[in-house]
Amino acid sequence: MIARSVSNAASATIGSYLEGVAVGGGGSVVNAGSIGASSTKHGFGVVLTAGGSATNALGATISGGVDAILALGNAATVTNQGDIAGQTNIGVVLGMGGSVTNATNGTITGASSGIKSFGNDAVAVTNATGATIAGGKYALFGYGDTFSVVNAGIMAGTAVAGVVLLGPGIVSNAASGTIGGGDDGLYTGGSAASTITNDGIVTGTANIGAWLNAGGSVTNDPAGTMFGKYFGVRVVNASGTVVNA
Repeated sequence: MIARSVSNAASATIGSYLEGVAVGGGGSVVNAGSIGASSTKHGFGVVLTAGGSATNALGATISGGVDAILALGNAATVTNQGDIAGQTNIGVVLGMGGSVTNATNGTITGASSGIKSFGNDAVAVTNATGATIAGGKYALFGYGDTFSVVNAGIMAGTAVAGVVLLGPGIVSNAASGTIGGGDDGLYTGGSAASTITNDGIVTGTANIGAWLNAGGSVTNDPAGTMFGKYFGVRVVNASGTVVNA
């Protein structure tokens, strides 16, 4: 199905084997029901072929046998208050940057990553109180130019890391926020420094809590906890500042 906009009402269902909905021309998908594609080799719930937007309402579901939402071509905007699930790969793929807002009650999950971005574009992720972004490896894995991550919910990467940013980023973890990974809680790299502010919990179960591989600053506010098996915070390869309030 190819169109400029698709609206799927509450209790309605759109399903297929390969692509539930494909929208071109920077169009939009608004879902209050269920959209899915079942193939575990080529199944994508929603495909935005030239960027655009996808909105998933409270109680609604978007699922894909591979990825739930695949955005290509241009920046995309994804807003979720329901359930987005990539059964064998990724919940939301941003092929050319954009933003993901996971509102209260929203869940974004993937067998590999909850969210993954590619390209040299700006990426912004907001995860609200009571919302969850989770993946078998990473909650968020990002290639990009710059990153903004604001977390007040749960971001969990079971096997590897909660958040990996392969570019400079500004990460804010609120008092209600948890960022955790099987190895590292949070990793930032790229060619420029990152800024981390924590009021919640950042945990790297088997390695490092927060790892800034291109320098930067970490501020752990009075309510904040940052823990890693070997390092709570590690800042290397450029100048760094750590403030523990």
